[in-house]
Amino acid sequence: KCGDDLRQDQLTLQLLRVMDDLWKSAGLDLKVSAYACVSTGHNIGFIQVVDQASTLASICWDRHRHRTSRRVRKAAAVKTAMWGKAVLTDWLAHKSAGDDATATFVVSCAGYCVATYVLGVGDRHNDNLMLTESGRFLHIDFGHFLGHFKTYCGYKRERAPFVLTPAMVHAMGDRFDTFRAKCVAAFSVLRANASLLITLLQLALSSGIPELTPDTIPWLATSLMLDLTDDQATDKLNALIDVALATVTTRINHATHILAH
Repeated sequence: KCGDDLRQDQLTLQLLRVMDDLWKSAGLDLKVSAYACVSTGHNIGFIQVVDQASTLASICWDRHRHRTSRRVRKAAAVKTAMWGKAVLTDWLAHKSAGDDATATFVVSCAGYCVATYVLGVGDRHNDNLMLTESGRFLHIDFGHFLGHFKTYCGYKRERAPFVLTPAMVHAMGDRFDTFRAKCVAAFSVLRANASLLITLLQLALSSGIPELTPDTIPWLATSLMLDLTDDQATDKLNALIDVALATVTTRINHATHILAH
């Protein structure tokens, strides 16, 4: 890839791998897809292709592939991004082997919801959220993190603590409680290893990554709720799940992103 500073992507993906190792050591396999990314020079590097994966935006477009007019197809895709609850459910049913894919989707959603919240990953829209045919949900393009969220004319576009939409919950079927439980378990593991994650960021300070500074590293202590007890942190995380699901601006961002491209 040319034209982008991939050092921050590389660091974020390395942290995702560390989180995945911590989770697996605790008996949690959250199906994290931390693809390879190597920065080889100024604004140049290599990014691994994720096989058999589509962005959530392209899934909305594909749902209306039979429409011949691009304008009509775009309007339908925008409507689907905003109100289409069954779009991911139907896509998975068409592409994959049913129950196994649903189980994979649930745990991978939990992993990425927790990871992106803790790392403060920003600029989340439906062209950097992907879904594989086997049910793995993943985030790509980590150009903003540690609380650097996108604004437009002073308007805070990203108001949800992480991306969780009605379409994602619909695709979980009757396993939403499992999703909650996995989120809580994953978050607890990261809280127990907060010093490791913070130290890794401190060691990367000399890299010169613009959004990684001594002032932004405390984001982790805040997001991991280190001032709260375990029970208090669990209650707050469950409240954040409810907030994320109820945040309409997430779907508005997805719809306007399709409209603009």
